[in-house]
Amino acid sequence: MRQHLTFILFLIFSANLSAQSAKTAFITDAEITWLDQEITGFEANLAKMKEAVSQADSRLVASNKTAIMKSINRLSTNCNIMNNKILTEIDPPAKQVQANLDSPPDYLYNKKKKQEALQELKLTENNIYAISEHAAKLKTLKDNISAAEYSFHPKFGEASAKNLEMAYEMLAIAKTINSIIQRSQVD
Repeated sequence: MRQHLTFILFLIFSANLSAQSAKTAFITDAEITWLDQEITGFEANLAKMKEAVSQADSRLVASNKTAIMKSINRLSTNCNIMNNKILTEIDPPAKQVQANLDSPPDYLYNKKKKQEALQELKLTENNIYAISEHAAKLKTLKDNISAAEYSFHPKFGEASAKNLEMAYEMLAIAKTINSIIQRSQVD
């Protein structure tokens, strides 16, 4: 009986380890740096926009609207591109072809590891899922803000407040994606 219990515990422990095993993906240092800078700029522009809306300052709203629109579009597009790159790295479409090559199984990994412009990420299934979900949410929020014609001026009332709220939600999501990427980097 004790052996059975030990065996069952071993199986459960092994299942937990395999479920949380890290998968390797590579993204460029430039993408990581860009995301940091984009978040910082977006946060500063949102703070200015919030102040402009509270003061009903049309000029300040207009001057920040373009920068916010660009950040919204870039975050949505580029985070989805990074997500797709990570998913492709983890499960490449030509996996079967690569398995039949004459090169050693870790050839591509070692080749990428030697490239200074690439950063290795070790991601768990939960991290991969979170990045995918957050990237999809960024696109949905961008589409909603775009459908409301990027209205931020106080004269648009509730639409303006809702767009500002969605923009802040995008900022929080981008910070979460960035946090996952930062924690997953291998030195």
